[in-house]
Amino acid sequence: MMGNDQSSSEIEGYIEKSRLKVFGLHGWRTNAKILKMQTAAMVYHTKFDLLAVNAPFDADGPPDQGIGTIYPNENYYQWYNRKLGVNDGLESTIDFLSNIFNGSDANLDGSLGFSQGAGVLSLYLMHCKQRGLQFPVRFVILIGGIEPPDHTIVSCHSEPLDIPSLHIIGRADPLLSRSERLLTFYNPDKATILYHSEGHNIPSIRTQLYPTILMWLESLQ
Repeated sequence: MMGNDQSSSEIEGYIEKSRLKVFGLHGWRTNAKILKMQTAAMVYHTKFDLLAVNAPFDADGPPDQGIGTIYPNENYYQWYNRKLGVNDGLESTIDFLSNIFNGSDANLDGSLGFSQGAGVLSLYLMHCKQRGLQFPVRFVILIGGIEPPDHTIVSCHSEPLDIPSLHIIGRADPLLSRSERLLTFYNPDKATILYHSEGHNIPSIRTQLYPTILMWLESLQ
């Protein structure tokens, strides 16, 4: 069920005006606070501000064991609920994201999606493209992303998303093939791919990717 009535004042994040402002979509059955903690080291070293909100649906089951162990006693959320009609549930999510991206105080530079959040972010960009709407951000960062969920928007998608995209993929990620599937939805001429040795997670400082991510972000300013 929809369990998340949030205003812009409830967005998780601190804003420094001189830095890029990026909106984050968390993974399956987690929340905005968890995404902020998961990305804290990367955000610190790559010098952008990450904002996030909880997804619009209450989790319809327990989180992955790792999430439940590291972040216990949390309220968990997800971007769509398979118990609803696929299109109906996702339309609610698209409307939810439209309100966030087009809020009067949004002024976002980019967006970051992790896992399920990356797939839903991609679905939203397809929605914008098919409606002839301008993308609400100038770039996207997709970490351990999975392909967009089944929806008529996806089945009608014919041209790649023409937006600078950074795809961060773990070689030990059991969902690696799905991250590579997500690549096919983006313009290859504007896509940058970074592999790391870890799994289905935000890459740690040990991956030595942070300087490259920082350079990529600086190239967009």
